[in-house]
Amino acid sequence: MKKGILLGLMTAMMLVMSLAVTAIGPTWDITGTWNMDFVLLPGGGHYIHTMVVNSFNPATGEFSGTGFYNPNPGYTWVVSGDVTGTIINDAITFQIVYTGLNPGYTVNGVGTIAADGKSMSGTATGPGQSFTWTGTGTATAVVDTCPTGTATEKVETITVPSTSSVATPSINVLLSGKNYLLVSSGTWENVGKNVADTEFASVDNWATHMDGYNIDPYFLGEGEFDLQIDGAFVNWAGYNSAHTYSHLYTGTGSPVNFLIFDGDSNTGVLNPGWYGDNSGSLSVDIYYCNPDVDDDGVLNDVDNCPLVANPGQEDFDVDGLGDACDTDDDNDGVLDVNDFCESTTADVPDVSLGVNRHIWKGEDDFTTLVPGPKGTKVTATSPFSIADTKGCSCEQILQTLKDATGAQMVGHWKYGCSKSVMEEWVLDLSDGVFDGLYLLDTVTVPANKETDTLSSESLIAGNEYVLKASGTACAEMNSSSHLYHLLRC
Repeated sequence: MKKGILLGLMTAMMLVMSLAVTAIGPTWDITGTWNMDFVLLPGGGHYIHTMVVNSFNPATGEFSGTGFYNPNPGYTWVVSGDVTGTIINDAITFQIVYTGLNPGYTVNGVGTIAADGKSMSGTATGPGQSFTWTGTGTATAVVDTCPTGTATEKVETITVPSTSSVATPSINVLLSGKNYLLVSSGTWENVGKNVADTEFASVDNWATHMDGYNIDPYFLGEGEFDLQIDGAFVNWAGYNSAHTYSHLYTGTGSPVNFLIFDGDSNTGVLNPGWYGDNSGSLSVDIYYCNPDVDDDGVLNDVDNCPLVANPGQEDFDVDGLGDACDTDDDNDGVLDVNDFCESTTADVPDVSLGVNRHIWKGEDDFTTLVPGPKGTKVTATSPFSIADTKGCSCEQILQTLKDATGAQMVGHWKYGCSKSVMEEWVLDLSDGVFDGLYLLDTVTVPANKETDTLSSESLIAGNEYVLKASGTACAEMNSSSHLYHLLRC
């Protein structure tokens, strides 16, 4: 690669997602900063660049990022590519497209990521040019998890012996088409030779490790000592010092089978005679990735009550939490366990709020209207709260009284609940049960009226009633006639 061309290559390395997707997914996540050394062939000229991967899709291995030429950071480039893992190697492919100098120049690269995740290397080609390349950085092993929106539910634990050339089946049938997470852990020993876990082996008790076994005279491939699933090698991801690995598995409607492979993985031929010097086992936990935990037909990620069945998804207060699991499903500030009235909404008097009447407007306290200066009327905070009324608005109080007594209480619907109505309601529900006095009527008795004022409700003969009087009036006495006159107070 000519120096000028390479400089332009590294002008703005923004990785564009590749459409290539492998069946088994990536082994490594290469998100982060990588020092890239491109060596021109022939000649050996070194061109050092920095690549910053800032986006990575763990399902497909697609990645994107930026990069530049170190001697002159003004030369930037864009790259598209994908990282894929296979049982044979951990492969990376990418494409670099120049955007600075020499725009449109393209370099295609392929390579492998080392087993320790600390480096990667391969070859690259551009128009009329070839390179070898190495990259140093830190790749993180991709760990399979249950898909987003599903809940992990343990099914069973399987012990897989290293001494058996016969697969160990699960006790349970794994439902066809359903996702399961298989988590394998532990180590075992090929006595006198090496130790191994689910994917890797070591001849120095894990001071170093290798994928498979390729030591003279046994070149058995990267699948040797691997844990197989249903007779196939799978992607258990990169090395994990805790020796715990996971694999997302799709159920087949049958038990799942596990086998520690001991033979020639290059040909896939098992050697039953080699299992005699093995010792130990691996443990595999099987988890169901449940997409609908409460089994109400609504998937977890869109269910407004994922742990409580509510197929209708009712949500009275439209707060995103379904009524079935909302501890205050009408959002009136009173927990359902203490709430006497369901579906509470703000009061709207038929006429308007009256003086010394009380309505609930959606806040903690009721609202009232009181006399203000110079004959005005002003709204004020009522002494009654929604907690006092056990989560009931004025309208709900009136409706409950109407249903119990048949009283119409027209004035209260017009102007709001009187103090007497509120007091009796609070007293009645003080024990949490509606079983006490029922307020029938509120009568306003003018001080300047010489005739009787009648209640709007008829009192049933023989029944006992409580009459409560409250309020004050102002009067002036005429000293000569001893007459009283109502005054404005």
